[in-house]
Amino acid sequence: RTRPHAALLVVAATPLAYVAVKARRDVFAVRFMLLALPFVAAFAGVGTSDVLTRLRARRFVWRGATEALVVAALLADPLARSLYLDLLFTRVDNRRDVERWLRARPGALETAVFDGPAVGAFAEALPSGARVLRNPEMTTAHPETLLGADTRYVVLSSQATSPEFQPLWQLCTTRGTIVFESSPHRTPGRLPEGDDVLAPFHDIFDWQRPGMFVRVFDLHPSAARSGD
Repeated sequence: RTRPHAALLVVAATPLAYVAVKARRDVFAVRFMLLALPFVAAFAGVGTSDVLTRLRARRFVWRGATEALVVAALLADPLARSLYLDLLFTRVDNRRDVERWLRARPGALETAVFDGPAVGAFAEALPSGARVLRNPEMTTAHPETLLGADTRYVVLSSQATSPEFQPLWQLCTTRGTIVFESSPHRTPGRLPEGDDVLAPFHDIFDWQRPGMFVRVFDLHPSAARSGD
């Protein structure tokens, strides 16, 4: 009986070594664990099979019901999360709220600068020549250069709170005024931690719809038109 366990240890050596090396880095993104998921699934299957084999060996009256209960308990949480995630994708992306807000203000789309993730849901609706910041531009250029003198609105997603984008975020928070924000979460004003957007099962029930936390900054609030 020791040989199967020894074989499992050999199989486990690769993902364990991978996690041990990656965990030593300053930034350990959730997506880095994707390579370990096949191993996790395999061990989950082996563990479930082992539990069911032990139950069958005991030959008690409620064996079948107990087996079904064990399997149901193992599947309940991931199945609930998977179904809820499917439900989320039937709802309107919260970034459409940002688009509607900008369209309600004449000239707002033409005087706005966006980071890429902030317009993921309505990029095709932007006017020709709209300024959309991409990597590595956001991390290498000076924030003042990125925005330009004619920019009034800056539309930033939660990605802009990451350390590499801090200069741009800080410029907007010090010079601008938050005039609109939209979030896919139930928790008001919640900023995702790390790669929440790439880990849809993480705290899934706090999500109300697909999208990303977005803030609109007005760099010239004194020039606000009536009705803004």
